[in-house]
Amino acid sequence: MAVSASAPPTTFAHELGHACGLGDLYDFSPGDGLVSEDKVQPLNWSGGEGTGYYAPTLTYSDLTYRAIMNAPYATIPRADLPLDRLTVVIGSERIAISVGLSQMSTRDPRH
Repeated sequence: MAVSASAPPTTFAHELGHACGLGDLYDFSPGDGLVSEDKVQPLNWSGGEGTGYYAPTLTYSDLTYRAIMNAPYATIPRADLPLDRLTVVIGSERIAISVGLSQMSTRDPRH
């Protein structure tokens, strides 16, 4: 893995995510609407039923922009590494993309 010394730390984190087996989110559309249980897996990232920490007014696209495995977005810092997958829209279907801790094929990055 080669990352420029002048690159932001989030770029290093993004590339390290690839080294651990995670995919990109920026090739896909997050779709419309607010964060909801049908879009985020597992149902709660923060530890259990009813303990979620996302504001009910947070749009799903803003949530995906916050993910390390997305591309930088001008007004939303990417800093989140979810525990599990996020979903995206392909055609008329919503599918899960491996961008979280539980999808890391290795926690010991290799090339």
